[in-house]
Amino acid sequence: MNRSRLAAFAAFLCMAATVAAAQSPCHLTKPDRLAGFSSLDAMMFVDLPDPIATRATSTVESSFVDQVTREEISAFSKTWCEIGLQTMVVDFEVPVEDDAVKSILTRAVYIWDTQMDPVGWRLDALGERQLCARGDDPFAEICP
Repeated sequence: MNRSRLAAFAAFLCMAATVAAAQSPCHLTKPDRLAGFSSLDAMMFVDLPDPIATRATSTVESSFVDQVTREEISAFSKTWCEIGLQTMVVDFEVPVEDDAVKSILTRAVYIWDTQMDPVGWRLDALGERQLCARGDDPFAEICP
């Protein structure tokens, strides 16, 4: 892919992510996008960087698809929270049946890796937290 096509693709992704982020329930804290999340081992999902965002996220997403096919979970959703020039954040949410907890949120943080060949998105960190079903703050430390 030549540079002008790559730049056009990156601009499209940024525009799409801005629209998605405006409509998404993402609660991003900068610079630590995983503040309040329990750290998960991202090494089992590490693959070569991929310049196509949907392919880069497929390793994490496929684990949720596998859980659905094994009937371990009934559904999940994927939300593109942020796509910038250097960082991409994707949330995977699994609903749970609990009075206090609405769902389990898994956040994947990707970085644009120019040191590898091929250049592209690489999973950098993975975290998990609960979203509260009640109260004003779904991201509360302890659910009411």
